[in-house]
Amino acid sequence: MIVGFEKTKILGRFYLFSAFLLCFGAAIWLQMIYISVYRGAAYKKMAASSAIRNAVVPAKRGNIYTEKGDLMAVTLSAYDIRIDLKAVDRDLFDRNYEALADSLAALPHSQTAAYYRKLLLSNRRKGNRYLLLNRNLTYPDYMRLQAFPILNHGRFKGGLIAVRKLVRVNPMGVLAARTIGFDDYRGRVGIEGVYGYYLRGRDGRRLEQRIAQGRWKPLGDSDEIEPEDGADVVTTIDLDIQNIAHHALLEAVEKFRADHGCAVVMEVKTGEIKAMVNLGRAADGSLYEKRNYAVFESAEPGSLFKLMSLMVALEDRVIDTTTQVDTQGGVMRYYGNYIRDARPGGYGVISAKRVFEVSSNVGMAKLILKHYKDHPERFVDRLYKWRLNEKLHLAIPGEGEPRIPNPNDPSWSGIALPWMAYGYGLRLTPLQILSFYNAVANDGELVKPRFVKAISRGGKVERVFGPEILNPAICSEETLGKAQDMLKGVFVDGTAKHLRSDAFTMAGKTGTVQVEYWRKDQPLQYRASLCGYFPAEHLRYSCIVVVHKPQGGHYGAQVAGPVFKRIAHYLYAHTPKVDAQARQTAVATQGLTEKRFPYRKLSAHLNEMPNVLNAPGMQIVSQLENRGLKVTYRGVGKVVAQYPKAGTPISPHSAIRLRLQS
Repeated sequence: MIVGFEKTKILGRFYLFSAFLLCFGAAIWLQMIYISVYRGAAYKKMAASSAIRNAVVPAKRGNIYTEKGDLMAVTLSAYDIRIDLKAVDRDLFDRNYEALADSLAALPHSQTAAYYRKLLLSNRRKGNRYLLLNRNLTYPDYMRLQAFPILNHGRFKGGLIAVRKLVRVNPMGVLAARTIGFDDYRGRVGIEGVYGYYLRGRDGRRLEQRIAQGRWKPLGDSDEIEPEDGADVVTTIDLDIQNIAHHALLEAVEKFRADHGCAVVMEVKTGEIKAMVNLGRAADGSLYEKRNYAVFESAEPGSLFKLMSLMVALEDRVIDTTTQVDTQGGVMRYYGNYIRDARPGGYGVISAKRVFEVSSNVGMAKLILKHYKDHPERFVDRLYKWRLNEKLHLAIPGEGEPRIPNPNDPSWSGIALPWMAYGYGLRLTPLQILSFYNAVANDGELVKPRFVKAISRGGKVERVFGPEILNPAICSEETLGKAQDMLKGVFVDGTAKHLRSDAFTMAGKTGTVQVEYWRKDQPLQYRASLCGYFPAEHLRYSCIVVVHKPQGGHYGAQVAGPVFKRIAHYLYAHTPKVDAQARQTAVATQGLTEKRFPYRKLSAHLNEMPNVLNAPGMQIVSQLENRGLKVTYRGVGKVVAQYPKAGTPISPHSAIRLRLQS
């Protein structure tokens, strides 16, 4: 009886459990049908998205060149190096971490070996699987690193993680760095920023599938979009002129312990900027291309403005260069303010031309007051007619706002007119001043400063930028001739006479202006400058040099003059003596043909090794790497040896070795 009861009880449990399993199975079966019919598409899409992705294929950014084909900016491969310290076994780490630290310290832009020993030990204890060791290594340095202790065991035993990326490099280093600029998280500055539309290109897209170790491989797809590489920008910059201007200004700023300075060289006929240097001080006192002072710094021009003042009076025919004026012992008082000459005792009674040559503030103020005191608007209107109150609207952004006060302004006062006569109470940028002086050199034709010659893609010129005339004639030929004569006189027997050369004639004006003169809590500070052109007989270039807050000297001829002279002498010695028309024609076509850039003939897919001998090294490295080839090189300059030889069959990921020599 008891046995039958137990048997019934067991069978009941069995049937109950079987029923549970049956229901559970039915539930699973129903859920499978539901997923397959109603949710299948969604889950298939989810699975596919985790294994396949629509990846962006970045376009190669175009290069920036000087007018002669020297590379100013290029995109190259670089590597960020990290290490997975948990992948390295204890014995391997303990035996080799010090040697690894020593090796890492030998890489460019590295820390000390002691720093790396401490870094490796502390992060080993933390089990860091993604420790950064170095950034932006070149390919040759990356190849060196693969032989370092621990890392030479590869990814799985040595924990080596290398992330390849594209970085923007300026082969010219600090030269013209602010003019080249950038186009990244910091904003859009200089040529990089302005011409980014051409340089950036258009990214492509392709499908990729996840494979082992989290890597992705491309999938052939009819919808794949190839990237369109950016165009190249050919600038007006001449590397040799940029180099001489940079070092001449650097020497002056260092010698006089100045706060900052700039120097610009412009081609007279075309308005092309051949060099633009902007040096400012870092916190540690070193000098670098800090800001584009030539473009943005709008400030009182001082005596450089005396050219404009006298040209107004000459154009209105109220004076001539022979008009006499008494400099009154070098001091005059007007509306309670003193106007003084640099020379104690003044210059006596002198002509207007002599006023300009010796830079007499008193003489300038008296000449302008005599003829415009009762009608100052006539003086100002002439300046407005010359558009000195307007921006040049340069291609490079950040141009400073010019300011020419008007008698209708609430801030206008009795002292405003004589102050303006010798360059106070108004504001102009160095490039705005240079453009006016350049117009005087260019027989009255005002041309817009220009930084770019052409846009080129694949060796073919897409667009050429020519001279832009802002004003065909700023004044009469008579006024122009007198202005040119006065500018020459400054170097003959004026404030810049000690700068003159027996080989050729220079013309220009020195400037010395007090800055922050309203502050009584500091010693007097000055801005020294010189603006002019050369050679005066066969015009080629105009130039402005400005040095802000020099110490141990402050006159324009003393501080800025040697920079101007050094640039002028270099250019005179290195400029071919050709007529102006031939020079202009040569410039218009210079550097814009495929012969100038033979390395751009490389096809998108290389089946055999091209002949790259004599090609600029950094350019050819960039071109080859962006076609999937692994390039190692030694030296700098042009390619003097290559492996493999031209014509040798190659395939993607082939190893290329180059030797460069300048």
